Amino acid sequence: MRRRALVPLVLAAVLALAGCTGEPRAEPSVPTAPPPADPGWSEIGLPPPPGPAGRVALRDATVCDGRWYVVGGVFPDDAPGGAAEPYPAAWTSADGRTFEPVEIHATGFWALLATLTSVACGGPGTAAQPETVVAVGSRSGGAHGNPRVSTFHGPPTGPWVDVPAPITLYGGSEGMVVYGVAPGPEGWLIPGGRTSGGAAWTSPDGTEFTLVDDDPELTSSGDLDTLAVHAVHDGEGWTVVGSAGREGRVPRVPLAWVSVDGRTWQRQSVPEPEGFGSLDRVVRYGDGVLAAGVRDEGFGVWSRAQDGEWADVGAFGALSDRYGGSPYVADLDVVADGVLAVASDRETNGVWWADAGPGGATPKNAWPRDAWREVRLPVPVEAGADHTVSAASDGDEVLLLTDDETAGRLWAATRWPPSDRS
Repeated sequence: MRRRALVPLVLAAVLALAGCTGEPRAEPSVPTAPPPADPGWSEIGLPPPPGPAGRVALRDATVCDGRWYVVGGVFPDDAPGGAAEPYPAAWTSADGRTFEPVEIHATGFWALLATLTSVACGGPGTAAQPETVVAVGSRSGGAHGNPRVSTFHGPPTGPWVDVPAPITLYGGSEGMVVYGVAPGPEGWLIPGGRTSGGAAWTSPDGTEFTLVDDDPELTSSGDLDTLAVHAVHDGEGWTVVGSAGREGRVPRVPLAWVSVDGRTWQRQSVPEPEGFGSLDRVVRYGDGVLAAGVRDEGFGVWSRAQDGEWADVGAFGALSDRYGGSPYVADLDVVADGVLAVASDRETNGVWWADAGPGGATPKNAWPRDAWREVRLPVPVEAGADHTVSAASDGDEVLLLTDDETAGRLWAATRWPPSDRS
């Protein structure tokens, strides 16, 4: 038995000696990722909005017909006798470089304290006011500390006013979460979630919104516990994306819905990963839509063409083992026929960009990992509840918002696509 035990050791020694040639053995080459592309970020100063001075928080931006909008809030510096209350803030620009504050006339208690987290422009408007801006804001408070949601609307340069609404419209005992507002040719839509599952709020003019939380396709039913996260008007109707918990499966699965009027919905199946999957953002792309979200241990890309079928078309990034917050895709924009994505990987926030390639903008494009290039951020922003990065683009220009809980800052890319130059 002792002799048999020595055989593997002797064989290993012989093989090791056979491999010795007197020269060092070459290590296998490991491909290295290219350095982050550099768009040449330049910081844009924002003038202080009307109100007490304090820390500016930036949360969202958008652009319509060459006019840009940036929204957030101000957390005033401590004043004698106690800290002043936060208040909503917004800015607009005709060129994306020089901004001016938008006057906000808030009257509701929670609207006066809100931080604006979403802004959209366009919509059906009216003959006298062809373009409207709608914003969503919130402030946590009340007996249970839940977010108290307010909506605002007005002309491009203001003033924007809040819309009085009962607390049960967005919150109450069945309230869960309210996400960002999206414009369409016949109205506006806000996706979210209630205790009954996925929900939507619709408005024909951006003022009073109506809650839809009883549609059997949108809400939780059968073995699915649904959540609606982001919306876009695809030219024919609304597309909403999100995720669902499925009975008997621990990780969530990606899901989508379509509706012509925002009230009656049809659920659409999306290719599911083996592990966790969610659709966090969706945009019109070519003659279809493109969506992105968390997939397994990274981020995934899905598309839907005119035939209505969703396909898994690619992936980018990887989730970190260090946890600073839940991973998610914060933004998805079409830029220079390519796609820009902003995402948090649990540890940090990052930006990625992929070129559409010679085929141009088509939802059937393949977006493999090697098609994506990480984009250098102007400042690092760790993951966290109040640590955010978001972007907005008109197809050519790109604005970037960074907020590390100490300062909200606005940046413009001086060149796009980004290059290897620093």
